[in-house]
Amino acid sequence: MKKIIAGLIALTAAVCSMTSCTDNKSGNSKEGTKKSSVQQTTEGTVPDADYDRTDMGETIGAFIDAFNARDYKKTFEMQMPDGIMDVMEVVARTEDARGQSVEELIKGYQDVFYKDAEDNKIDFKGIKKTEPVNESEMASLSFSFDMYEWMVDYVADNGGVEGVDPEKLNESFNNIDIDDISGPSNITEAYFVTVELGDHETGGTYEGVFYLLGYKGGWKINAQYLQGIGIRAEESDMNEEAENLYKAAMVSLAEMDEEGVLGDTSAGLIISSDETKDLGVPEDFDPERFRKKLGSYYPDAASEDRVWFVEIKDGRTVFAAVYDTGNAAVAGHYPDVTADGSQYDGMTYDEIYDKFCREING
Repeated sequence: MKKIIAGLIALTAAVCSMTSCTDNKSGNSKEGTKKSSVQQTTEGTVPDADYDRTDMGETIGAFIDAFNARDYKKTFEMQMPDGIMDVMEVVARTEDARGQSVEELIKGYQDVFYKDAEDNKIDFKGIKKTEPVNESEMASLSFSFDMYEWMVDYVADNGGVEGVDPEKLNESFNNIDIDDISGPSNITEAYFVTVELGDHETGGTYEGVFYLLGYKGGWKINAQYLQGIGIRAEESDMNEEAENLYKAAMVSLAEMDEEGVLGDTSAGLIISSDETKDLGVPEDFDPERFRKKLGSYYPDAASEDRVWFVEIKDGRTVFAAVYDTGNAAVAGHYPDVTADGSQYDGMTYDEIYDKFCREING
């Protein structure tokens, strides 16, 4: 049963982590990967953009209302297949549940986005962007969801909540074969949805991202990045990394200055992980020499998992921004121009980069 519990704790990440899903949104999907039987089954199901955004908005709004009310049962059911509460009743009877009630279990399983939320409330401002998922994402999302449906069906087919043997469920789940869940999925369509959210107390706004899954004529939510609570925590981590990048760039510039190879940086320039996005580089400044030095102090400078830029002026670092390609929605920046960082909070990396490009170009 530990495998079941681990899967439920991970919620939407049971088989396909959100990292691998969001990699596809960032254009980093791996080519040449062998297709599983699940991918073969779901190919061709990605729909055209004929979705109903009103229904999507109502679903997301209902989810956030439930989140604000700390209605753990409703947020759990909105992410899971119909009948999942029967599975939870069985899980609660296992030794691994350690006497916890169903209510306690479903609350614990959703710690991924309730953690550190305290009494925070979120205002749903509306949908900003909706994209149909690609075939790889569709396969991963369907497979993850279908695993839970397999458990629902197993309980129903083996005596129901009262009749099923929890240890038999555990044994069967541990020995599950991919072909057992590779048939037609009840997930018929899926979309990557960017929404505008607000902090109910401060009035600040930021972006959240969801996957919405078409299921039996309605929608289910993949909510690992439901909100800004999770995103803000990641943004805090990325801001710290941006500070490290900023300081590494400062040391690198100081070394170039000492070596007499800094050049004239008085007009301001941008050096990026993507050299095609360097801007305003004077002839007497060697960007590759700078990148090499930077890598000595910021190990991720050449990593494919990071996209970054620094603004340089008068021989000093003025600003640094970075994001992890696994989650391009969260950009770290340093320093904060305002005391609370509100000028950049909620802005994407590209928006921040464009802002600094405009400043350099006048």
